[in-house]
Amino acid sequence: MITSQQPVVLTSSSIDSSDEDVVEANVSVVDAMHSALLRAEEMSPVAVRSYCVDFYLTQALEGGFAQYLTEDALREEIRAAGFEVVDDDQASVQEWDVFEAGFRGRFTRWLEAHDADHRAAEQVRRQYEEQRAAYEEGYRGVLGMAYFCLRG
Repeated sequence: MITSQQPVVLTSSSIDSSDEDVVEANVSVVDAMHSALLRAEEMSPVAVRSYCVDFYLTQALEGGFAQYLTEDALREEIRAAGFEVVDDDQASVQEWDVFEAGFRGRFTRWLEAHDADHRAAEQVRRQYEEQRAAYEEGYRGVLGMAYFCLRG
């Protein structure tokens, strides 16, 4: 039995509806929570699991992530959308480092603007460290980013 202090939040109209409506409502609520800058651990674990399962299941049923991961497949998507690629480039690891440093910069700016003993300071320091570790010890050099200049 799963117990949680964080309830799953759904729309009232979805509760007596189909399973698909309940999943869609959960996705909308979790998206709204992410937009409000809540982290997954601040949400209901049941809601987050449902959200992730729905996302990955949808990807698998609709062709999976691989359809977007190759440059050729991405160029085909661009052509199918009515555009022509007139120039392209790929981000270097150094560009990713700058991007990631900017992303983590929000934590640094917050810490600089608040006292070290602020009630949220420890959490912000932890979020910074988790993001740093995820990047530097995890996906640095694994992910890629391409830039396309389009005409159309």
